[in-house]
Amino acid sequence: PIVARPATPIMRARLFARRNPVAAAAISAAVVAIALGSAASVAFGIRESRAADRAEQALRETEHALWRSQLSEFGRALETGDLSVISACRERMRDDTSWPARLLRSLSDESLAALRGIDLFEDFSAMGGAVSPDGRVLAIVMEQGNGVALLDAAKLAHIRTLTPGLRSWAVTFDPVHERLLTAQDTELFVWDKPWVDPPRRIALPFAYGTGIAASPDGRRVALTSEGNTCVVDLEAGRVTARTENVSGTTSRVAWSPDGSMIAVGVEPRSVRLYRPDDLAEVARLPADSQRVLALDFDPSSRFLAFAGDMRRLHVVEVAKPDNHRVLALDHSIWGLRWHPDGRRIAIADRGSGVRVVDSPTDGAPLSLLGSFIGHDSEVW
Repeated sequence: PIVARPATPIMRARLFARRNPVAAAAISAAVVAIALGSAASVAFGIRESRAADRAEQALRETEHALWRSQLSEFGRALETGDLSVISACRERMRDDTSWPARLLRSLSDESLAALRGIDLFEDFSAMGGAVSPDGRVLAIVMEQGNGVALLDAAKLAHIRTLTPGLRSWAVTFDPVHERLLTAQDTELFVWDKPWVDPPRRIALPFAYGTGIAASPDGRRVALTSEGNTCVVDLEAGRVTARTENVSGTTSRVAWSPDGSMIAVGVEPRSVRLYRPDDLAEVARLPADSQRVLALDFDPSSRFLAFAGDMRRLHVVEVAKPDNHRVLALDHSIWGLRWHPDGRRIAIADRGSGVRVVDSPTDGAPLSLLGSFIGHDSEVW
Protein backbone atom coordinates (compact mmCIF):
# COMPACT_ATOMS: atom_id res chain seq x y z
CA PRO A 1 0.00 0.00 0.00
CA ILE A 2 1.01 3.58 -0.56
CA VAL A 3 1.72 5.33 2.78
CA ALA A 4 3.05 8.63 1.45
CA ARG A 5 0.85 11.67 2.14
CA PRO A 6 1.20 15.48 2.09
CA ALA A 7 3.16 16.90 5.02
CA THR A 8 1.01 18.55 7.72
CA PRO A 9 1.88 21.98 9.17
CA ILE A 10 3.19 20.34 12.32
CA MET A 11 5.47 18.03 10.34
CA ARG A 12 6.74 21.00 8.32
CA ALA A 13 7.47 22.90 11.60
CA ARG A 14 9.43 19.92 12.96
CA LEU A 15 11.43 19.60 9.76
CA PHE A 16 12.14 23.36 9.80
CA ALA A 17 13.29 23.17 13.45
CA ARG A 18 15.65 20.24 12.69
CA ARG A 19 17.16 22.01 9.70
CA ASN A 20 17.27 25.51 11.34
CA PRO A 21 17.60 25.06 15.09
CA VAL A 22 18.84 28.62 15.76
CA ALA A 23 15.99 30.32 13.87
CA ALA A 24 13.43 27.99 15.45
CA ALA A 25 14.74 28.83 18.90
CA ALA A 26 14.53 32.58 18.19
CA ILE A 27 10.97 32.31 16.91
CA SER A 28 9.95 30.28 19.94
CA ALA A 29 11.50 32.83 22.28
CA ALA A 30 9.70 35.67 20.53
CA VAL A 31 6.37 33.89 20.76
CA VAL A 32 6.88 33.21 24.45
CA ALA A 33 7.92 36.83 25.07
CA ILE A 34 4.82 38.15 23.30
CA ALA A 35 2.60 35.83 25.26
CA LEU A 36 4.20 36.80 28.54
CA GLY A 37 3.99 40.51 27.66
CA SER A 38 0.35 40.23 26.76
CA ALA A 39 -0.40 38.38 29.97
CA ALA A 40 1.47 41.00 31.98
CA SER A 41 -0.41 43.84 30.24
CA VAL A 42 -3.74 42.20 30.90
CA ALA A 43 -2.82 41.60 34.53
CA PHE A 44 -1.62 45.19 34.94
CA GLY A 45 -4.81 46.55 33.34
CA ILE A 46 -6.98 44.47 35.63
CA ARG A 47 -4.98 45.62 38.66
CA GLU A 48 -5.23 49.29 37.61
CA SER A 49 -8.96 49.00 36.93
CA ARG A 50 -9.50 47.52 40.36
CA ALA A 51 -7.38 50.28 41.93
CA ALA A 52 -9.42 52.94 40.10
CA ASP A 53 -12.66 51.33 41.26
CA ARG A 54 -11.34 51.30 44.84
CA ALA A 55 -10.29 54.98 44.57
CA GLU A 56 -13.68 55.97 43.11
CA GLN A 57 -15.46 54.06 45.85
CA ALA A 58 -13.29 55.77 48.47
CA LEU A 59 -14.07 59.16 46.92
CA ARG A 60 -17.81 58.42 46.98
CA GLU A 61 -17.56 57.33 50.60
CA THR A 62 -15.62 60.49 51.48
CA GLU A 63 -18.12 62.74 49.70
CA HIS A 64 -20.99 60.95 51.37
CA ALA A 65 -19.32 61.32 54.77
CA LEU A 66 -18.80 65.05 54.09
CA TRP A 67 -22.45 65.41 53.02
CA ARG A 68 -23.60 63.63 56.20
CA SER A 69 -21.32 65.91 58.22
CA GLN A 70 -22.82 69.01 56.56
CA LEU A 71 -26.34 67.75 57.25
CA SER A 72 -25.40 67.13 60.89
CA GLU A 73 -23.91 70.61 61.20
CA PHE A 74 -27.06 72.11 59.65
CA GLY A 75 -29.26 70.17 62.07
CA ARG A 76 -27.19 71.19 65.11
CA ALA A 77 -27.32 74.84 64.03
CA LEU A 78 -31.12 74.63 63.85
CA GLU A 79 -31.21 73.09 67.32
CA THR A 80 -28.90 75.70 68.87
CA GLY A 81 -30.34 78.66 66.95
CA ASP A 82 -26.97 79.86 65.62
CA LEU A 83 -28.01 82.32 62.90
CA SER A 84 -24.56 82.69 61.32
CA VAL A 85 -24.08 78.92 61.01
CA ILE A 86 -27.63 78.46 59.67
CA SER A 87 -26.98 81.09 57.00
CA ALA A 88 -23.61 79.52 56.10
CA CYS A 89 -25.14 76.04 55.84
CA ARG A 90 -27.97 77.32 53.66
CA GLU A 91 -25.49 78.93 51.28
CA ARG A 92 -23.22 75.87 51.21
CA MET A 93 -26.10 73.49 50.42
CA ARG A 94 -28.22 75.81 48.27
CA ASP A 95 -27.72 73.65 45.12
CA ASP A 96 -28.34 70.34 46.92
CA THR A 97 -31.64 68.90 45.66
CA SER A 98 -31.72 65.85 47.95
CA TRP A 99 -34.75 65.61 50.21
CA PRO A 100 -32.76 65.96 53.50
CA ALA A 101 -31.21 69.22 52.27
CA ARG A 102 -34.57 70.54 51.04
CA LEU A 103 -36.15 69.66 54.39
CA LEU A 104 -33.41 71.44 56.35
CA ARG A 105 -33.69 74.55 54.18
CA SER A 106 -37.44 74.57 54.74
CA LEU A 107 -36.96 74.19 58.50
CA SER A 108 -34.36 76.95 58.46
CA ASP A 109 -36.92 79.34 56.92
CA GLU A 110 -39.14 78.78 59.93
CA SER A 111 -36.21 78.91 62.38
CA LEU A 112 -34.86 82.17 61.02
CA ALA A 113 -38.32 83.70 61.19
CA ALA A 114 -38.78 82.52 64.78
CA LEU A 115 -35.27 83.46 65.90
CA ARG A 116 -35.33 86.91 64.41
CA GLY A 117 -38.98 87.48 65.15
CA ILE A 118 -40.00 91.03 65.91
CA ASP A 119 -36.41 92.09 66.56
CA LEU A 120 -35.76 91.95 62.82
CA PHE A 121 -38.24 94.74 62.16
CA GLU A 122 -37.99 96.95 65.26
CA ASP A 123 -35.07 99.04 64.01
CA PHE A 124 -34.15 98.90 60.36
CA SER A 125 -33.85 100.91 57.18
CA ALA A 126 -35.81 99.46 54.27
CA MET A 127 -33.78 99.84 51.10
CA GLY A 128 -36.58 98.63 48.84
CA GLY A 129 -40.07 97.20 48.95
CA ALA A 130 -42.71 95.73 46.66
CA VAL A 131 -46.21 94.31 46.99
CA SER A 132 -47.13 91.10 45.17
CA PRO A 133 -49.61 91.48 42.27
CA ASP A 134 -52.36 89.86 44.35
CA GLY A 135 -51.76 92.40 47.13
CA ARG A 136 -51.19 89.78 49.81
CA VAL A 137 -47.43 89.79 50.34
CA LEU A 138 -44.99 92.62 51.01
CA ALA A 139 -41.33 91.98 50.17
CA ILE A 140 -38.66 94.23 51.66
CA VAL A 141 -34.88 94.33 51.51
CA MET A 142 -32.89 95.84 54.36
CA GLU A 143 -29.50 97.48 54.66
CA GLN A 144 -28.22 95.00 57.27
CA GLY A 145 -27.96 92.25 54.66
CA ASN A 146 -30.80 90.21 56.14
CA GLY A 147 -32.02 88.85 52.83
CA VAL A 148 -35.53 89.43 51.48
CA ALA A 149 -38.22 89.48 54.16
CA LEU A 150 -41.75 88.45 53.17
CA LEU A 151 -44.61 89.87 55.25
CA ASP A 152 -48.36 89.41 55.21
CA ALA A 153 -49.41 92.72 53.67
CA ALA A 154 -52.62 92.95 55.72
CA LYS A 155 -51.21 91.99 59.14
CA LEU A 156 -47.54 92.89 58.58
CA ALA A 157 -46.75 89.47 60.08
CA HIS A 158 -43.41 87.92 59.12
CA ILE A 159 -43.86 84.96 56.75
CA ARG A 160 -40.28 83.98 55.96
CA THR A 161 -36.86 85.37 55.07
CA LEU A 162 -35.29 84.43 51.74
CA THR A 163 -31.54 83.96 51.27
CA PRO A 164 -30.29 85.35 54.62
CA GLY A 165 -27.11 87.32 54.07
CA LEU A 166 -28.30 88.83 50.80
CA ARG A 167 -27.87 92.62 50.78
CA SER A 168 -29.92 94.34 48.11
CA TRP A 169 -31.17 97.85 47.38
CA ALA A 170 -34.28 97.17 45.33
CA VAL A 171 -36.88 94.44 44.89
CA THR A 172 -39.90 93.90 42.65
CA PHE A 173 -42.45 91.35 41.45
CA ASP A 174 -43.17 90.67 37.80
CA PRO A 175 -46.87 91.51 37.25
CA VAL A 176 -47.80 88.38 35.25
CA HIS A 177 -45.99 85.36 36.69
CA GLU A 178 -45.53 86.97 40.14
CA ARG A 179 -41.83 86.12 40.25
CA LEU A 180 -39.89 87.91 42.99
CA LEU A 181 -36.78 89.67 41.69
CA THR A 182 -33.77 91.36 43.25
CA ALA A 183 -30.06 91.71 42.49
CA GLN A 184 -26.79 91.72 44.38
CA ASP A 185 -23.47 92.47 42.69
CA THR A 186 -23.30 90.44 39.45
CA GLU A 187 -26.27 88.14 40.10
CA LEU A 188 -30.01 88.46 39.56
CA PHE A 189 -32.07 86.39 42.03
CA VAL A 190 -35.40 85.00 40.82
CA TRP A 191 -37.93 83.26 43.07
CA ASP A 192 -40.99 81.65 41.51
CA LYS A 193 -44.23 81.76 43.47
CA PRO A 194 -44.66 80.68 46.32
CA TRP A 195 -41.21 82.27 46.83
CA VAL A 196 -39.07 79.74 48.67
CA ASP A 197 -35.32 79.17 48.56
CA PRO A 198 -33.21 78.42 46.64
CA PRO A 199 -33.69 81.10 43.98
CA ARG A 200 -32.68 80.83 40.35
CA ARG A 201 -29.58 82.93 39.69
CA ILE A 202 -28.78 84.75 36.46
CA ALA A 203 -25.28 86.12 35.83
CA LEU A 204 -25.00 89.85 35.10
CA PRO A 205 -22.17 91.64 33.26
CA PHE A 206 -21.72 94.31 35.96
CA ALA A 207 -22.74 94.91 39.56
CA TYR A 208 -26.39 95.99 39.48
CA GLY A 209 -29.03 96.50 42.12
CA THR A 210 -29.85 100.13 42.96
CA GLY A 211 -32.86 100.03 40.65
CA ILE A 212 -35.05 97.21 39.34
CA ALA A 213 -38.31 97.15 37.35
CA ALA A 214 -40.18 94.32 35.61
CA SER A 215 -41.76 94.71 32.17
CA PRO A 216 -45.57 94.81 31.98
CA ASP A 217 -45.64 91.41 30.24
CA GLY A 218 -43.51 89.86 32.99
CA ARG A 219 -40.90 88.53 30.57
CA ARG A 220 -38.05 90.99 31.19
CA VAL A 221 -36.53 93.05 33.97
CA ALA A 222 -34.48 96.25 33.84
CA LEU A 223 -31.65 96.88 36.33
CA THR A 224 -29.41 99.86 37.04
CA SER A 225 -26.34 100.72 39.10
CA GLU A 226 -23.20 102.86 38.90
CA GLY A 227 -23.69 104.26 35.42
CA ASN A 228 -24.92 101.00 33.89
CA THR A 229 -28.34 99.76 32.82
CA CYS A 230 -29.29 96.36 31.44
CA VAL A 231 -32.36 94.36 30.41
CA VAL A 232 -32.61 90.64 31.24
CA ASP A 233 -34.86 88.09 29.55
CA LEU A 234 -36.25 86.08 32.47
CA GLU A 235 -37.27 83.12 30.32
CA ALA A 236 -33.92 82.75 28.54
CA GLY A 237 -31.89 83.79 31.59
CA ARG A 238 -29.63 86.18 29.68
CA VAL A 239 -28.93 89.89 29.17
CA THR A 240 -30.54 91.20 25.97
CA ALA A 241 -29.43 94.86 26.07
CA ARG A 242 -27.17 97.06 28.15
CA THR A 243 -25.59 100.48 28.40
CA GLU A 244 -22.07 100.92 29.69
CA ASN A 245 -20.55 103.73 31.72
CA VAL A 246 -23.22 106.36 31.22
CA SER A 247 -21.89 109.75 32.26
CA GLY A 248 -23.30 110.13 35.74
CA THR A 249 -24.55 107.74 38.41
CA THR A 250 -27.72 105.80 37.63
CA SER A 251 -30.18 105.25 40.44
CA ARG A 252 -33.80 104.16 40.10
CA VAL A 253 -35.53 102.68 37.07
CA ALA A 254 -39.17 102.43 35.93
CA TRP A 255 -40.87 100.60 33.06
CA SER A 256 -43.83 102.30 31.39
CA PRO A 257 -47.14 100.38 31.65
CA ASP A 258 -47.44 100.23 27.85
CA GLY A 259 -44.00 98.62 27.69
CA SER A 260 -42.56 101.18 25.27
CA MET A 261 -40.07 102.99 27.55
CA ILE A 262 -37.68 102.57 30.43
CA ALA A 263 -36.92 105.63 32.58
CA VAL A 264 -33.64 105.85 34.50
CA GLY A 265 -32.57 108.54 36.95
CA VAL A 266 -29.04 109.72 36.15
CA GLU A 267 -27.13 111.98 38.54
CA PRO A 268 -26.68 114.83 37.95
CA ARG A 269 -29.61 116.67 36.42
CA SER A 270 -31.41 114.19 34.17
CA VAL A 271 -33.91 111.40 33.74
CA ARG A 272 -33.25 109.43 30.58
CA LEU A 273 -35.77 107.47 28.55
CA TYR A 274 -34.63 104.34 26.69
CA ARG A 275 -36.12 101.85 24.25
CA PRO A 276 -36.31 98.48 26.04
CA ASP A 277 -35.16 96.39 23.07
CA ASP A 278 -31.74 98.00 22.61
CA LEU A 279 -31.58 100.68 25.36
CA ALA A 280 -31.16 103.41 22.78
CA GLU A 281 -31.77 106.83 24.37
CA VAL A 282 -34.96 108.46 23.05
CA ALA A 283 -35.30 111.47 25.38
CA ARG A 284 -33.59 113.28 28.23
CA LEU A 285 -35.66 115.14 30.84
CA PRO A 286 -34.14 117.84 33.05
CA ALA A 287 -33.98 117.00 36.75
CA ASP A 288 -32.47 118.41 39.94
CA SER A 289 -28.74 118.64 40.59
CA GLN A 290 -28.74 115.76 43.06
CA ARG A 291 -29.74 112.12 42.64
CA VAL A 292 -33.18 110.91 41.56
CA LEU A 293 -34.31 108.40 44.17
CA ALA A 294 -37.84 107.61 42.98
CA LEU A 295 -39.64 107.61 39.64
CA ASP A 296 -42.80 106.04 38.22
CA PHE A 297 -45.03 106.27 35.15
CA ASP A 298 -48.74 106.91 35.55
CA PRO A 299 -51.08 104.06 34.45
CA SER A 300 -51.54 105.58 30.98
CA SER A 301 -47.78 106.02 30.41
CA ARG A 302 -48.52 109.67 29.63
CA PHE A 303 -46.86 111.21 32.68
CA LEU A 304 -43.65 110.43 34.53
CA ALA A 305 -43.17 111.46 38.15
CA PHE A 306 -39.73 111.63 39.76
CA ALA A 307 -38.08 113.09 42.84
CA GLY A 308 -35.04 112.77 45.09
CA ASP A 309 -32.72 114.58 47.46
CA MET A 310 -33.68 118.09 46.36
CA ARG A 311 -37.10 117.88 48.09
CA ARG A 312 -39.06 118.54 44.90
CA LEU A 313 -41.62 116.35 43.12
CA HIS A 314 -41.58 116.58 39.30
CA VAL A 315 -44.38 115.48 36.97
CA VAL A 316 -43.58 115.61 33.24
CA GLU A 317 -45.76 114.79 30.24
CA VAL A 318 -43.49 112.43 28.31
CA ALA A 319 -44.61 113.46 24.83
CA LYS A 320 -44.59 117.18 25.78
CA PRO A 321 -41.65 117.77 28.14
CA ASP A 322 -42.54 121.48 28.38
CA ASN A 323 -45.56 120.40 30.46
CA HIS A 324 -43.33 120.07 33.51
CA ARG A 325 -44.85 120.70 36.95
CA VAL A 326 -42.94 120.89 40.24
CA LEU A 327 -44.10 120.73 43.87
CA ALA A 328 -41.68 121.86 46.59
CA LEU A 329 -41.66 119.81 49.82
CA ASP A 330 -39.69 119.88 53.03
CA HIS A 331 -38.01 116.45 52.96
CA SER A 332 -36.07 114.29 50.51
CA ILE A 333 -38.38 111.96 48.60
CA TRP A 334 -37.20 108.36 48.52
CA GLY A 335 -40.23 106.55 47.13
CA LEU A 336 -43.37 107.25 45.09
CA ARG A 337 -46.23 105.44 43.35
CA TRP A 338 -49.17 106.50 41.20
CA HIS A 339 -52.74 105.68 42.18
CA PRO A 340 -54.58 103.52 39.60
CA ASP A 341 -56.82 106.53 38.80
CA GLY A 342 -53.79 108.38 37.38
CA ARG A 343 -54.53 111.56 39.38
CA ARG A 344 -52.89 110.94 42.72
CA ILE A 345 -49.34 110.13 43.75
CA ALA A 346 -48.27 108.64 47.08
CA ILE A 347 -44.78 109.72 48.12
CA ALA A 348 -42.58 108.49 50.98
CA ASP A 349 -40.18 111.11 52.27
CA ARG A 350 -37.31 110.92 54.67
CA GLY A 351 -38.63 111.20 58.19
CA SER A 352 -42.25 112.30 57.65
CA GLY A 353 -44.11 109.20 56.52
CA VAL A 354 -46.36 109.14 53.44
CA ARG A 355 -48.01 112.04 51.62
CA VAL A 356 -50.61 112.12 48.87
CA VAL A 357 -50.31 114.62 46.01
CA ASP A 358 -53.00 115.57 43.50
CA SER A 359 -51.76 115.62 39.90
CA PRO A 360 -54.53 116.88 37.57
CA THR A 361 -54.37 115.46 34.05
CA ASP A 362 -55.25 118.87 32.54
CA GLY A 363 -51.90 120.36 33.52
CA ALA A 364 -53.12 122.24 36.60
CA PRO A 365 -50.56 122.71 39.42
CA LEU A 366 -49.69 119.88 41.80
CA SER A 367 -51.11 120.13 45.31
CA LEU A 368 -50.70 118.29 48.59
CA LEU A 369 -53.85 116.41 49.62
CA GLY A 370 -52.77 114.97 52.96
CA SER A 371 -50.06 113.39 55.08
CA PHE A 372 -49.92 110.14 57.00
CA ILE A 373 -47.30 110.42 59.70
CA GLY A 374 -46.06 107.24 61.35
CA HIS A 375 -42.75 106.19 62.82
CA ASP A 376 -39.64 107.94 61.62
CA SER A 377 -38.39 105.95 58.67
CA GLU A 378 -36.26 106.05 55.56
CA VAL A 379 -37.95 104.38 52.62
CA TRP A 380 -36.22 103.65 49.32
